[in-house]
Amino acid sequence: MDTLTRLDELVELLDLDLPQYLRYSPGPEADAAHPSTDHESGLTMPGHSATPLAPPLTGEVADTGPDNEPLLVAIQPIAWLSPDLVVEAHRHYQQRMDAGRSLH
Repeated sequence: MDTLTRLDELVELLDLDLPQYLRYSPGPEADAAHPSTDHESGLTMPGHSATPLAPPLTGEVADTGPDNEPLLVAIQPIAWLSPDLVVEAHRHYQQRMDAGRSLH
């Protein structure tokens, strides 16, 4: 599986117009060994929790988790995101968004 190292590589992947999700995990092999578990209740979820990257949603959504996240089955991993890409995305977000601004 490829590792994306730059934000523009992720943007190119999103331009393919396929349903894509971000999953925080050790990787596909670890995911295959067990489904997601709700950390508060210990309840085993009917799929793997993920964050949608772009609408419309793609993949096979089995259910919705306690935080309203989609729970996926039949997952096909596409790429790893490198730490450098995450740092670049965070910097990009901080420069362009008014993060943490209160509406009150």
